[in-house]
Amino acid sequence: MRFSRPSVRLLLLVLFASGLLLFVAYKFKPKADPYGEMSETAKAEMGDALSQTSLGFKYLYGEGVPKDAAEAMKWFRKAAEQGTQSKGINGFANLMMTTPKQ
Repeated sequence: MRFSRPSVRLLLLVLFASGLLLFVAYKFKPKADPYGEMSETAKAEMGDALSQTSLGFKYLYGEGVPKDAAEAMKWFRKAAEQGTQSKGINGFANLMMTTPKQ
C-alpha cells in the first residue's frame, strides 16, 4: 500500500498536534490544593492569603456571609501581612469606596 505525499504530511501533522496537546495538558495541569476540601474560612484561618483576601471580599459585599466592613478589613489586613499587599490594598480601597461617610 502506497501513501501519497499529502496523506503522509497530514499524518505527521496530526501526530505533531497530538503530541503538542499532550505536552500542554501535562505542563499546565492544575496543582493540587494543599488544603484539600476545606471551607474558605478554614483555609483563611490557617493562613492562606488568597482565601483571606477572598473572605475579605465576601464580607465586604455580603456574599454568603453578613455584610460587615470591620470583618472585611480584618481579613484584608491578614492577607496584606502575608505579603499579598496589592490584594489587601485593593480590598481596602474597595472598602473605603463602598463604606458610607459619617
